[in-house]
Amino acid sequence: MSIQPLPKPYLPELDSRSARLFSLVQQLSETPGPIGREEYVLAQLRELWSPYVSSTELQGIGNLVARVGGNGPKLLVDAHADEICFMVQSITPGGFLKLSIWNRQPSKVPGWLYPIGQPALVIGRRQMIEGVFAAPTGHIVGDTDSSSVKGWGDVFVDIGATSEAEARSWGAEVGARVIWTPITRRLGHFVTGKAMDNRAALAIMTLLLEEMDPAEFQYELIYSVTVQEENGCTGALALCLQEKFDWAIALDVGLSGDLPVAGQEHMPVYLGQGPIIVHKDWVHYDPVLSGHLVDCAVDASIPHQHAIFHNYGSDGGAFLRQGVRTALVAFPCRYTHSPFETVSLQDLLLTVDLLKSCLSQPPLAGW
Repeated sequence: MSIQPLPKPYLPELDSRSARLFSLVQQLSETPGPIGREEYVLAQLRELWSPYVSSTELQGIGNLVARVGGNGPKLLVDAHADEICFMVQSITPGGFLKLSIWNRQPSKVPGWLYPIGQPALVIGRRQMIEGVFAAPTGHIVGDTDSSSVKGWGDVFVDIGATSEAEARSWGAEVGARVIWTPITRRLGHFVTGKAMDNRAALAIMTLLLEEMDPAEFQYELIYSVTVQEENGCTGALALCLQEKFDWAIALDVGLSGDLPVAGQEHMPVYLGQGPIIVHKDWVHYDPVLSGHLVDCAVDASIPHQHAIFHNYGSDGGAFLRQGVRTALVAFPCRYTHSPFETVSLQDLLLTVDLLKSCLSQPPLAGW
């Protein structure tokens, strides 16, 4: 009796443009780039962008700045390179890694942040080590509570070492970054994986370079890829201390309310219905530039959405604080800051189209 091969799971076919964008998202999202260790992502971008820009430079803090071209007011388009991460806080005698969160150390972690069961990658100074995020299971804990994880102290990374000395000999060390590393894959019309925040924005910027001639620009376009956004927009603050810009458009992951328990009244944003013009988060974005982006979308018949975000900040806020009039354009994302951030290729493509429309329109009066 012959064994029949398993059928391949169904996926909608992609046109060539969508396939190229997915390839970019996959390449960039799977590249490790935790806070303060973004160099692998920046190296990928320098290679991808070099045929299309006049120059690239790395600033002292690590930001990548690319001179794209064009003439007119100086317009900055920005996205950050870093992804959220953990750090090794200590190594147990048995060789397990105890962790600190990137920006705080709570006694109890919200359930959505538990990475238990996810593949882990430890990024030391000279070596990377694979592992798994783990916690005691109910069989070992042996109590009647259905949850074996009582707090953050119950979560650790198992790298397969048998002692602290062995773990250190492999490259584990206090201060090493730790990220989750699931593969990036298509999920129906969507894409799911790690670091859509903010590698999908970097894919948008890359596709724009591939599809548009700087001779069409009505601006002098500069790209920036900042570091350490997730711990307080550190790179963005440093960027504006070194160069002045007329206007800025920050690209970042957005929020989506199209979930069974979230509700569109709180967040009227849906996957697949276009980029988001964000009017406010911790700051109020420039109403003139935001309105101009809306006009560009309407003129080009580009579907778009509007939102106000809470518990959210972006590089755009840092640019505003340095005196740069800034708009925030976001793409909807489900399950932000998780190992399974989910975005729509359609939204990413429409964001490329919106930027094309903006770059080809005459500058706002009074620039």
